[in-house]
Amino acid sequence: MSWGGMSCTALFVYCFLGLPTAGELQEMSDLLSTYADLETGEENLFESAPGRKKQQKDFNEDLDDLPKQYEGKVPSGFKESFVNDIVRNDNKETDRYIDNSPLGKSKWITCINSSRSTAFFASAEKCRKTVDMTVNCSGLNLTAVPPDLPFNMKQLILDNNVISELPDNTFENYTHLQNLSIASNCLRLLHNDSFYGLRHLRTLVLTNNILIYEANTFPLFVFRPLKNLTKLKLNLNNPYYTRPNDNYPDAALSYLKRLTSLYIDGLRNTKFGKGFSNMTNLKDLTLAGFTTSNCRISSLYADMFIHMSHLEYLSLQDCYLQGDQIDVKAFEPLSKLKILSLTHNEDIGIENIHKIFYGLRNATFLRDLYLQLINNRYALGQCLNHDLLTYFPPNVEHLDVQENNIEAVDTYFLDKLPKSLKTLDLSGNRFVLGTYVSGMYKLANLSELRLNGGKYFYNLPTYYPYKSQNPFSEPKPNSSCSIYSDAGVKVTKTKFVLHFPLNLTNIEMNEAGLSYKLSYLLVNSSNNVENITLSGNNFVYLLGPIYGFKKLKFLDLSRSQVRSIFSTFFKNLPTLTYLNLSINLLSRCHRNVKKKYIYEALVNLEVLDLGLNNIDEFTPHILDHLISLKKLFLDYNPLKSFDVNISNMPQLEYLSLRHSRLHRLSVYTMKAIDEHITRGVNLSIDMAFNPILCECSNLDFIRWMTASSAFDPKFESYFCMYSDGSMQFIDDQFENTLMILSHECASHVIIFFSVSSGTTFLIILILIAILHRFRWKLKYMYYAAYLHYWKSSARDPNGKAFSYDVFLCYHEDDESFVLDTLCVELEKRGLKTLVHKRDFVSGKPIVSNIVEAVNCSRKTLVVLTDNMARSKWCQFEVQMATMEAVSYKRPVLIFLLMSDVPCCIMGAELSYCVQNNTYLQYPSPSKRNGHSEMDNFWIKLVSDLKN
Repeated sequence: MSWGGMSCTALFVYCFLGLPTAGELQEMSDLLSTYADLETGEENLFESAPGRKKQQKDFNEDLDDLPKQYEGKVPSGFKESFVNDIVRNDNKETDRYIDNSPLGKSKWITCINSSRSTAFFASAEKCRKTVDMTVNCSGLNLTAVPPDLPFNMKQLILDNNVISELPDNTFENYTHLQNLSIASNCLRLLHNDSFYGLRHLRTLVLTNNILIYEANTFPLFVFRPLKNLTKLKLNLNNPYYTRPNDNYPDAALSYLKRLTSLYIDGLRNTKFGKGFSNMTNLKDLTLAGFTTSNCRISSLYADMFIHMSHLEYLSLQDCYLQGDQIDVKAFEPLSKLKILSLTHNEDIGIENIHKIFYGLRNATFLRDLYLQLINNRYALGQCLNHDLLTYFPPNVEHLDVQENNIEAVDTYFLDKLPKSLKTLDLSGNRFVLGTYVSGMYKLANLSELRLNGGKYFYNLPTYYPYKSQNPFSEPKPNSSCSIYSDAGVKVTKTKFVLHFPLNLTNIEMNEAGLSYKLSYLLVNSSNNVENITLSGNNFVYLLGPIYGFKKLKFLDLSRSQVRSIFSTFFKNLPTLTYLNLSINLLSRCHRNVKKKYIYEALVNLEVLDLGLNNIDEFTPHILDHLISLKKLFLDYNPLKSFDVNISNMPQLEYLSLRHSRLHRLSVYTMKAIDEHITRGVNLSIDMAFNPILCECSNLDFIRWMTASSAFDPKFESYFCMYSDGSMQFIDDQFENTLMILSHECASHVIIFFSVSSGTTFLIILILIAILHRFRWKLKYMYYAAYLHYWKSSARDPNGKAFSYDVFLCYHEDDESFVLDTLCVELEKRGLKTLVHKRDFVSGKPIVSNIVEAVNCSRKTLVVLTDNMARSKWCQFEVQMATMEAVSYKRPVLIFLLMSDVPCCIMGAELSYCVQNNTYLQYPSPSKRNGHSEMDNFWIKLVSDLKN
């Protein structure tokens, strides 16, 4: 294109960059001419491209980003004309526009600006060197390869510079170089001897430059020196559109006899030339678009891969493949193919997938097939017919069909899948429950089933689906697609059984949009499922019971809004060793006493994750049954105290309490931790990000924590909380904190012990005084309680109030008087007497006999003599009788004074009792011979004893 006799390129340079030198003008003209040659027959093809306006807008913004000194120098209409020349698109614009492609934002502007830069730098002075002979010169604004690099280096990284050319013999002195990366530079052409001397080079990365695929860019012998090159990256060099003269540089590449891996951009309407047939070691070919390469292939011809029969890995991801432009024989030459990826080609369409399978029908080596998002993401749901699998490759082991809007498959679909299938990824589809599920057991060798939700996030749509998409959700007329069981067949709860393949061990249903109560479930008991992950769903209640998972070891229910667990849920899952319940809402559940048995059956559980559940306390004994537990995660819970009894977890190795609200651990927990360590268990405790209370009251815990081997001695991310509420991270292993607290708390200890000692002494004195004051009452109460004997129990069946009328208290020296005279007279007058020598039970404690005698006698008669007053046991009997009188509020004591006993002999207590109780004076010897005198005495005594 020209404008007034001046080329567009020259005018652009003149208007935007002022008056550059002749050399600068030529260099920038060469650079821009790469993109400006659009005076071809393709012009009409691109005029109607849906994405043209968007790219034009992007380039307008790029041009607007040029330095301000060029403002006002652009003729009216020039910018639009220039952009129209260089921005072409051969297909609809998608929402994944590649910013780092050669035609992406600011790539070519960066290279233009670098050509005018005065800060030319080509020295290895700032390059970073490592001991493994790697030299990293990335991001240094280099415009050329530094000439002073180490001769013996093995790896050279020149990424993110502005190198535009590699002159001949640039690397001739670096014969030891094995890896060379010149990605994200401004390379626009190579020379025959650009890589001369690199005979030991293994990897060459030329990604994200301006190396357009044409003969001038890649001279015939440019790669000839690279005899041992095995990996070459030429991707992200070609623009999205393909010019008529663009071709894969197969002639130049044909010299790379040992090349095994090639990354290259995909060209539209272009085949892989004959040169590739010489590259017999080439196994991996990646043309994937989006971030990996610029790929706009669109069509797959019958002879497209005819010279690539040796390929084992082929990636055509994001290549804008059109289902109606795929030849059924396109993949036939790839008989040795092991891995094929057609992911993110949503214009293929499910209805065209049989074309791909037909070309792969004889690909007996194919093991991995990736068909994610080959159906328009906004299309209606699909029910797949088994006819699609007529030519399915016979030995596929791993099949990925994520995000294809599949809702169901027909009755025979699972029969058509190869028996070799081991991994099936159906994530991101829309499956509904149907009878086809009952045939899942037919996938005999399936070991891993993934039914996760979609893991990719896309921009909002900017266009409607094409008519070529098959927007149906109803099956074809002759299809056997149906989700319903036969009419009249009633499936009861006990009959509904899920039959899993015998070799299935892993099931994934993460973020699958499931919203259920996990209630009764029955699966075939012969299954071998070991791992189930159900993260990111909505299971508010875990009810159970669940039957059949006899080998289940791993269960992940994290991020599933779980609020309550019933004791029946885990009852039939005793083989579980790993349980993840993190990021749920289980606070009330673990606080509820009724839930203390929810983990009772998990005696083999080794790992339990309860992190981020808002748990602030545990009901006692809720985790006591986890006797095999090795790791317990309680992170991000607002725990203010840790009351779990870890003594019942003898194998516990790791306890995580990170990000809680713990000030300390209890004495019982510290003791249990010490016992674990003493037994030789290598227990680790993590209390990072907890507000450890750094006060005198917590000094013992801090000392214990810093001395215990259960804690990381570095104490990274630990912090102190002080009495004023302030907090500070610890960076010295608590050394300064311990020193300050030890000094501050020392005086407090002295004061504490002084006050405590004084208080204790005073309390002891008060207790002694009280005990002394009430010593007899306490003795009486003690022995009365000891005998469990109360007054009411003393009543005999005949209604008598007491077993005895009188208990005789005397000294043994007065025994003859008591037995020969006193007892005889009293019993003669109808009184029943109790005498200790005669009536006390042998072998019974004396005090018990005394208390019982006082208790079962109406009165206690004390024969008061000098000997009796001196006897401790007699005084004890008197005190017990006194306590009986006080306790039951009845008169008990009667004193019989045989002679005048001095008060000094009786003592204060006995004197007090005599003065405050009834007493009789035994007649003097002069009056004892008179019968009337003695008769009156005995009558009076008997009367007093009976009242």
